[in-house]
Amino acid sequence: MSACLLVADANSNIHGNTTNPPTSSSATTEKTASVSTNASVNATTQHQALYIWGTASHASVSSIFKTPLFMPVKLDNIHQIACGHAHVAFVTSSGKLFTFGLGEDGVLGHGGKSNVPTPKQVEKLKTMHVGSVACGAFHTAVIATPPGEIRFIEIAKADENYSMCTHSDMLDMMFEHNPSANRYMLGSLYVFGQGKAGQLGLPMQSFTKPNVKIAAYPTLVPFFPEQHVKVVKVSCGLHHTAV
Repeated sequence: MSACLLVADANSNIHGNTTNPPTSSSATTEKTASVSTNASVNATTQHQALYIWGTASHASVSSIFKTPLFMPVKLDNIHQIACGHAHVAFVTSSGKLFTFGLGEDGVLGHGGKSNVPTPKQVEKLKTMHVGSVACGAFHTAVIATPPGEIRFIEIAKADENYSMCTHSDMLDMMFEHNPSANRYMLGSLYVFGQGKAGQLGLPMQSFTKPNVKIAAYPTLVPFFPEQHVKVVKVSCGLHHTAV
């Protein structure tokens, strides 16, 4: 199906391209914090709720839903969410990474190819602080850093000037002076899933299954540390990755 888009206005009224908008109070009184679109569509709200709708031929959702379906999961605030062809990944405000959906080719980062019907934390990144996540069709990429090394960069939208700081309170103060700026966490790039087209950027010895170029666990992309470069943003296409 074609992707849906959900928008919440300042009065928290939800609009979308669904023919039967949700009527429950939980779906109409909460502001949307993040939206991602693909074969399945997700929205998170500032009240720690997760909704999902769209085409569901695998474990991402259990059927075809034309209106948002609430998923009863207990999580801290969801900071960012991304959708692949048949899997979903999201980062919480405390830096934890969760994935669920079709597990083929290790795209969920749990070490196997089993489907996961509800959000499950990625164990291999439990000791890291994850800042952001991106999903390709069959691979996933995250930016992560050790908790004691968290740094942010603030980039102004208008003139592309930037500043850096190492403390979130300082960053909040800076952000108040320049509310139009974007801010990102600096870190290292970890990838997992299918790498046949080179989209993981890994040397052959880094693959869990080198013969089929699959990384079933989050794996550090060595190129950037070797160049002494920190990654700020990552984006994934069907069979490619860009930072």
